[in-house]
Amino acid sequence: MIRFVLATTVACGLGGGVGALAAQARAVPPGVLRVQRAEVIDRNGFEKPLVAATLFVPVGWKGEGGVVWEVNNPCIPATRFRWRATAPDGGGAIELVPQEQWDAANFPMQGFPCQQARYPTVRAYLEGWVSRNRRGARILDFRARAEMAAPYAALNTTYSSGGGDQLRSWVEAGEVLIAYTECGKEYREAVSAIVAYRHSVLPPIGNSQPMETMHGETLGAFAMRMPAGSLDFTMVDAIRASARPGPEWNQRMIQSANERARVANQAQRQMAADNLRGAQERSAIIAQTARDVNDIQMGTWQSSSATSDRMQRENVERIREVETYRDPHYGGTVQLSNHYQHAWQLRDGTYVLTNDASFDPARAFGVGAQRLERAP
Repeated sequence: MIRFVLATTVACGLGGGVGALAAQARAVPPGVLRVQRAEVIDRNGFEKPLVAATLFVPVGWKGEGGVVWEVNNPCIPATRFRWRATAPDGGGAIELVPQEQWDAANFPMQGFPCQQARYPTVRAYLEGWVSRNRRGARILDFRARAEMAAPYAALNTTYSSGGGDQLRSWVEAGEVLIAYTECGKEYREAVSAIVAYRHSVLPPIGNSQPMETMHGETLGAFAMRMPAGSLDFTMVDAIRASARPGPEWNQRMIQSANERARVANQAQRQMAADNLRGAQERSAIIAQTARDVNDIQMGTWQSSSATSDRMQRENVERIREVETYRDPHYGGTVQLSNHYQHAWQLRDGTYVLTNDASFDPARAFGVGAQRLERAP
């Protein structure tokens, strides 16, 4: 399970003395993406450090941080990502920042300690995020990203008890392009988010109006910042699509979620004893939604119709906009962005992607390269 917002920050005064890493980063020709594997480590959640997530970052970028556990705050997830990768010269950076969630209602939520906000659409959320985190930034454009929400289609559900209770859940995705000046330099940043919504309506009591609540939470958000004129949207999407949860860490998190669901089921049985069947069914839907998110984010969502492993893999590739290749350096397979038609692996284990059929990575980088073969 990966739940994070990926945003970017940069520090002033990093332009000098960048050394060999910066030289590597600068050596990449336009239209070519050279990336290295980066790991986000959870050092505190289990009996040993585990890889919580992997993603590809441009060669020479340095990552720092990890996973922070905050189990005593009911308003936030137990695990929060605090990790960033920064270009050697400080001009570009990506950062994993904590997942957000919020609630709103048409009645006073007295004693409710968590964030109350009205972001009824992903666009409203992104605009609010920018105003809170990129003060002074100008929003240049917004576009819906339906393809990013597609893997979560199973979460789009509607429930009605027949007695006036209604529960609807859905997922939206979108992206904004923003501009701002920092440290005397002009930057462009693409910020995208996937947001899950849950809207409930309870029947009125007496002459009152129906009681409505809205809950929202980010399932994943991604931003990439570069100096003005150098933000490559194909590169942005390629890096965004590369994020993966660590298999062992994710399995441990699923076990934890299942335990919470077991506790919730006990509460549901108590509700049923009190004839609160509607609340029981709503809780069951919410618990199942959490389990579905885990399955989808691991890429193991099982279709209701029987399909072969290859057809299932190809369907996941299409949705996630990746292609699966054999990995001669690390073994097994690797999934890389399908926005690039040609993929190589250098002897140092880094990957090179481009749409230029004549590009020779061995000549460009002075390192032996092998063209990657698509997995059967």
